[in-house]
Amino acid sequence: MGMASYMSPEQTRANPVDKRTDIWAFGCCLYEALTTRKVFAGETVTDILAAVVQLEPDYDKLPSDVWPACHQLLLRCLVKDPKWRLHDVADARILLSERDAPEAPHPAKARPAVSWIALTAIAAALIASGLTYFARTTDLESMARTKRFVAQLPADSPIAPPTSLGVPLLALSPDGTTLAYVTTVGGVRQLFVWSPDEGNGTLVPGTEGAQGPFFSPDGTWLGYFADQRMHAVVPGRSTPTELSEPGEYGGAFWINDTTILVGDNLGRRGLVAVSAEGREVKRLAVPNPSRGEVGLLCPSPLGNSDLAPVTVVGEGGRQLAIVDLGAGEVEVILEDASQGRLLPTGHLLFARQGSLFAVEFE
Repeated sequence: MGMASYMSPEQTRANPVDKRTDIWAFGCCLYEALTTRKVFAGETVTDILAAVVQLEPDYDKLPSDVWPACHQLLLRCLVKDPKWRLHDVADARILLSERDAPEAPHPAKARPAVSWIALTAIAAALIASGLTYFARTTDLESMARTKRFVAQLPADSPIAPPTSLGVPLLALSPDGTTLAYVTTVGGVRQLFVWSPDEGNGTLVPGTEGAQGPFFSPDGTWLGYFADQRMHAVVPGRSTPTELSEPGEYGGAFWINDTTILVGDNLGRRGLVAVSAEGREVKRLAVPNPSRGEVGLLCPSPLGNSDLAPVTVVGEGGRQLAIVDLGAGEVEVILEDASQGRLLPTGHLLFARQGSLFAVEFE
């Protein structure tokens, strides 16, 4: 799944895809790096997809000093029939080092050089198509804010196994600087916080029995569930504070400084809004028993709207639904799906049978 401008012809037709689809995306990124414009554009997604299927790239837009082998590479990446496309991105290096590149402006050598423009563009395209494979964007400011790291968690504090409740086991702070997750110490679940800048991490005292961690909007407070109550703590600076009455809670999202959106695993309260300062509760939606629904879990907001994705727990399994927080209406949009989150790219992220998926969402 990706932005329409980088989707291959076979992907737009919902045909089977393989890594040759990534080769197409690489070609789109390389063309864009060389020309500063998208290879296929349009006012709407429909216009873009139609261009991908029907039109050919405008190679006249390439700079005049682009090495011919680089031009040849684009031709092999952006051919619409995948059987004639490069089958592996490693072949790009071979193509660029061919001795008989057509119309080469310099005499053939044993190891012909590639122009610095081509090298720069290819490096940029590899980075763009590889690191932003899931959520491609041309918003350079957003890309500059993206943080990527490998979490080398301490061997004596691994992530705890999941429970039947189905709430998240980890949470990342809004600024991307702190990872909180549930670990097991002496058979007891507790919260552990880890930072890529610090490397080690620490246990959060007083969080025994913790489940479903979530951060406040400013990343200061860490919320969680334990003993059928919701709690919040400032790691390293405070003791946990109770925020709710007892209940079968099923995941939460801290919307703003004053309100937390909370799910209910058994449907006794449904989806509720809880005050971040006390126990005030407002019921927003309830599961529908006539449809076999028993709980609404893992809520999250849809931008600035009054809509929120929730996981509906029912007799037939889990479904992803959208709740109108004002009207209290629940509409199922995806079967066998859970953990819905809206991304800045306009994609709805969700889990299904142990895998992560995304779909463009309007």
